[in-house]
Amino acid sequence: MGFGILVFGYLINLNTLVYPGFTKILGYLVMLLATTRLAVYNRPLRSAHHLLIPTAVLGGGYLLLEMARLFSLLPKNEEELLFRLIPLALYALELVFFYLLFRGLQALAAETEVRLLEVQAFRNRIFTTVYYVLFLAGQFNYGESSAVFLVRYNIVVLLLGIVIGFLNLKMIYNFYMWICLPEDLSMETGGLSIPGLRRLNAKFDELQEKGARDMAEQRRYRAERKKKRKDKK
Repeated sequence: MGFGILVFGYLINLNTLVYPGFTKILGYLVMLLATTRLAVYNRPLRSAHHLLIPTAVLGGGYLLLEMARLFSLLPKNEEELLFRLIPLALYALELVFFYLLFRGLQALAAETEVRLLEVQAFRNRIFTTVYYVLFLAGQFNYGESSAVFLVRYNIVVLLLGIVIGFLNLKMIYNFYMWICLPEDLSMETGGLSIPGLRRLNAKFDELQEKGARDMAEQRRYRAERKKKRKDKK
């Protein structure tokens, strides 16, 4: 279902210390692959997938900007301005992406009646949103008098980000263990039956069929609208 790929992509995205431009675009592309598989299940997951496309494009621009700085291809003033604006735009897009992603995962957990994952997705959606808002608030210049406070503030936000990053990684891994594996691997070995897995499989079969029907209906609706426009012309 893509949760294993999502774990890998999120882990890559957490690394912002070593070649952040490269790790960002790589993390986005891996998560884009994961959300391609998850997008059929509900609207928030589809919206998260669609939002990740321009995010990945902007991440590619950030990588090109890092290469331009490496070879001194841009004027200093323009380079500093772009290095300030593009990361801010990326983090703002990430805020919305993770909000939609975790909202979709929460709905998915509710559909499959896995209460623990539903609670974790709701909690992490709130925590992650608060973290990104606090992080973005600390990226602006509030004057020389606030310089010392901002240093301490950003250290606290960094530590908060590490904790929340760990919680998010653990939550996505839990989805991989409890929702992905039952469908992909059946998890039936030697006649062993794990409670709730058949119910989970049935729910996901139903969700997948519903998602496929919705996508087919959307394609039919777009085709009809396109045909009507042509007829008017």
